Amino acid sequence: MRASNGPIDRPAPWLALAFLLEAVAFYIHVQLRVAPYYPQAYDQLTYLSATFNFLDDLSERGLAAFEQVFVSPLPTGITYPLHGAFAALAFGPSRAALLTPNLIYFLLAQWVMFLTVRRPRGDTASAWLAISVFAGCTCVFKTAGGIADYRIDFAAMCLFGIWVCALAWTEGFKSRKYSVIAGFLAAALILMRFITAAYVGPIFLILCCYVIFLPRRGPPVWPRVKNISISGAIVAAISIPALVAASQQINAYYVAGHIKGDEPAIRAAEVGITSLSGYLLFYPKALIGYQIGTIGFIVIAALIITALIGRWRSPFLKIDYPFDALVFSVSFNVPPIRRSSDVPKSAVAVGVA
Repeated sequence: MRASNGPIDRPAPWLALAFLLEAVAFYIHVQLRVAPYYPQAYDQLTYLSATFNFLDDLSERGLAAFEQVFVSPLPTGITYPLHGAFAALAFGPSRAALLTPNLIYFLLAQWVMFLTVRRPRGDTASAWLAISVFAGCTCVFKTAGGIADYRIDFAAMCLFGIWVCALAWTEGFKSRKYSVIAGFLAAALILMRFITAAYVGPIFLILCCYVIFLPRRGPPVWPRVKNISISGAIVAAISIPALVAASQQINAYYVAGHIKGDEPAIRAAEVGITSLSGYLLFYPKALIGYQIGTIGFIVIAALIITALIGRWRSPFLKIDYPFDALVFSVSFNVPPIRRSSDVPKSAVAVGVA
C-alpha cells in the first residue's frame, strides 16, 4: 500500500509548514529591509498616525477611544488602524508588529483559496498550484501596496478574496451558513475600506439576478433569494451606519478628490494618462504589469490554455459549479470597471482583481 504522507495526500501539515516559512521570511524581510528605515509615502504615514493616535487616546480614555474612531473615522475606512493598534498592544509598538495584520490576512487568503479550489473534486494539486500562483504575484512584494507596506490596500485585497471564496461556498446561496458568513465578511471588508461598497453592491445585485432569473433547474428559488437577502441585510445593517457616520469625510476625500475640481485630472496626468484609450487600458495594464507581473501572467495564461486543451480533449469533462465561475468572473471584472470610471488612477487599487 502506498504511504500517504506527501503534500497531496496529507496537505494540512505541509500547508502549515509553508505558512511558517512564509511568516519567517516576512519577519526577516521586515527587520532587515523595512523597520530600520523611515516609512515612505503619504498613505502609510496617514495610517501610522491614525494608529498611534488611537493608542494614545486608548491609554488616556480607555474604551471611550473607540467612540472617536467610529464617529470620526478616516475617509478610507475604519478598522485597519485598529488592526495595527491591536497588534501593537499584543506584540509591542514595532514596525513588524504593525505589519502583522497584513501577514495574517495573506495567510488566511491562501488557506481559504486552498480549500475553495480543492472543494469541488478534492483536487489538492490544483489547490497547491493556485496558492503558489497567488504567492508569486509581484503585488505581494511591492513597496507601495505590498505586504510590508502599512496601508489599507494589501489587507483589503486579501479580505476581498476571502469574501469571494465565501460566495463560492454558498453554492448559489443554497447554504444559509455560508450566506451569513459571506455577509459578515462583506461588511468587514467595507468597514476596512469604504470604497469596496462600490464593488460589493454590484456583485450582490448581479448574483441576485442570477439566482432569480437564470437557473432553470435545481433547488427552489425562494430559499436562495431568502439567503442572499439575509446576507445583504447583514452587510447593510453593519456598513450603512458606518458609511453615514463617515459621509463628510468620504465626500471630502472621494467626491472632491476623485470627481470634482482639478485634482482628478492632475492625478491622472501623474500616471501618464492623456487619452481615452489610456483611461480604458490603465487598469488592465496595471493588473498585468504591477499586480501579477510578466512571469505570473505567462503562468496563468499557460494554465488557462492547458485547461482548455484538457476540456477539448475530454468532452465528457463537465463544469460542475457554474455559480463558482460566475462569482469569480463577476468579482474579477467589477472592481476594474468601477475604478475605470474614476478620473484619477492608481495601480495599487486594482489589486483586488
